[in-house]
Amino acid sequence: MRKLIPLVLILFCSCRHADNAKYKQLQDTLERLRKKTDFRTLDSAEAYDFINNYYVHVLDSLKLKRKLFIYPLVGKDFQVIYNCDAAHLKALYNNDTAFLNAHANPKLIPYEITIDKQHPWNKIRLSNINLITDTLMLALFENHWRLNNNEIEAWYKKFGYGYTCISYPLYNLHTKRLLIRQYSIHGIGAVDGNATESWLGFQKTPKGWQAAY
Repeated sequence: MRKLIPLVLILFCSCRHADNAKYKQLQDTLERLRKKTDFRTLDSAEAYDFINNYYVHVLDSLKLKRKLFIYPLVGKDFQVIYNCDAAHLKALYNNDTAFLNAHANPKLIPYEITIDKQHPWNKIRLSNINLITDTLMLALFENHWRLNNNEIEAWYKKFGYGYTCISYPLYNLHTKRLLIRQYSIHGIGAVDGNATESWLGFQKTPKGWQAAY
């Protein structure tokens, strides 16, 4: 019996060491995830500098040119993204089969096109960029009614090929990456599907920013 005691202790310590190593691995993974998703709104001065000196070249490459909607789009909620991914990692660690089975085939919920009317772009701080106020599109976002031909014709006469909406730049201090949401509207309220959406990434360098898709 006495000979079994050291063996039991060795097995106990080995299991405990394995559990500690597995727990540390989980914490390290969660920390990497936290840093990867730690996007925050860019400082105001840097945000306008980015738009005026770097994003403006993206606008120049578009058919719509330097026409920017006065209100920014709402971007990604990275706290929600972190919480969901962290919950999945913790479920794997705890072997929580009920949670894993319930979330085995998560439905991809598209980010809605919503605008932030509380924080319009400041025209004075933008260089050679036209700010567009489209009250008809605002009303469409909020009420979604059908347009008549006169309204559609008036819209094209006023805005031509349309304009672009972007979200306020989000920046990750750990990865030096910047992310914006771009939504180019080519038709009235994009009700005819005549719009393009994309997420644009940029990498901070000693000389400024460069595209990083």
